[in-house]
Order: sequence, then structure tokens, then C-alpha cells
Amino acid sequence: MHPPIITQNIILLVTMKLSIVNILVVFGFKLLANNVAADEPETCVDKKIGGTKIEYTKGTVVDGVTTFADPFGKMLRTDKKCKHLAKESPKTIANACVFGKLNIEGDLVLGGVADYCKLTCGTCVIAACADNYDAIFPIEGSLNKKKGCRWLRKNQEKNLYYKSLMCEEGKGGYLHCKQTCGLCGTCVDNKIRGVKIEYSKGKRVNGVTVFTDPSKLRTNRKCKNLAKESSKTIANACEFGKLNIEGDLVLGGIADYCKKTCDTCGD
Repeated sequence: MHPPIITQNIILLVTMKLSIVNILVVFGFKLLANNVAADEPETCVDKKIGGTKIEYTKGTVVDGVTTFADPFGKMLRTDKKCKHLAKESPKTIANACVFGKLNIEGDLVLGGVADYCKLTCGTCVIAACADNYDAIFPIEGSLNKKKGCRWLRKNQEKNLYYKSLMCEEGKGGYLHCKQTCGLCGTCVDNKIRGVKIEYSKGKRVNGVTVFTDPSKLRTNRKCKNLAKESSKTIANACEFGKLNIEGDLVLGGIADYCKKTCDTCGD
């Protein structure tokens, strides 16, 4: 009668070991999945942080022009979330993303809305320290071949050529794969939907650079256009240039908007 008991014990022992192995395998897959998920950057979203709200001014149309002058605070919107801002007009959104404030536990902080409401402000590509998995871009050296950030992350370890090439300024990786290209925390110029810059290009008169020639006015520009100008034009624009927010001109603000070009990252 002993052999059957031994056999049953062996079967029971084997079954227990197989169960333990199965548990470990399942746990291992879950752990691997969690690690992979944690390794991938967040997608482009508006933030939701406890105790943090946003504050902005809603635009008012006066004689066909949208203005944000609000001396009595009637158009001020407080204690709002990004989802509220997303329902506003394009001009109100653009203005809020540049001049709005964060309310952090009752303390008002000027700026920061563009980084907090990335999806609404359209600042995911530049401001966000994350890869934009929705973006597809052409691969250098491969005709008619387009890939995304996931492909670049997987291939950068196998072939450093792709990373060095695609992460160059202006290339697909640089524009859309900030984390993969190691650009997080770098000083960059902003790109916000509906916001352009306006400035005067310097002109040499009797050996002196002046900025009074109307024909030298540059409108509907981006920070990258200003970056190609002379050092004197850049300095003048960063101090006296204007932001064009959905067609409305706002004096100043370029120094904060084009931080890399104006060299104001540490300010």
C-alpha cells in the first residue's frame, strides 16, 4: 500500500511546483509589462493635480477686436481646470496659455498654464518632456519610410546612427521625441497654437543700426525665424517685439516666449 501513497505525494509535490512556476511566470509577465509601461513617456494630456487650478481672462470683443483689458475683473475666470479653458474661444485659449496663472494651493504663479494644460495649449511637442506617440515622421536615409518615437527608442540602442541623425535640431526626433532624444530639461523656444511674433529687423544707417524702417517689419513669424536674425535684431525684438495672439498684438512677451533665442532661460 505504500507505493500509491508515495506516488500521490510525488504527484502532489509536482502539482504544487507547477502552480508556483505558473504564478511566478504570470507575475513575471505582469512585472515586465509594468516596467515597459513605466519606461514609456506619458502621452500628451492636460494635467490634473490636487490643489492646482488655473486663472485667466476671457476675451471681450470691442468694435470687432478681441481685448483682454479687464480693469474691473468681470471677465476674470478663477478656480478653473484645463477642461474649462478648452471650451473657450481660440483667442482666449492662446492668451491664457501665455499670460494665465496657476493657482497652487492659493498661491498665484504667473505663467505655467502652457505647461500645465499642454493638450489645450498645443504645447506637447516643445514644452512637454515626453515622446509624442501620435507623430509619424520620415526617416533619414530611407526613401518613403516613416516611423515614430517607439521605433526610434527601440532602434537607438541597436544603431546610434539613427538617434544622432533624427535627434538633430529640426528633424523628426528632435520635434516629437523629446525624452528619447535626451532633450528633457533643455532650454527651448515655445510653440503655441495661434501665437506668432512680430519685430523690426535692424537697418544700418551711417554706421548705426536703427529699427525705425517700416519696410523692415517682420510679421507672422516664429522664434526659429528670429533666431536667424542678427544679434542686434534679436536683442531689440526680445525687448520691444510683440506677440500676435490670434491676430491681437501684445507688446512684450517675446523674451519669455522665445527663451532659447532670447537667452532668458535662467530668468
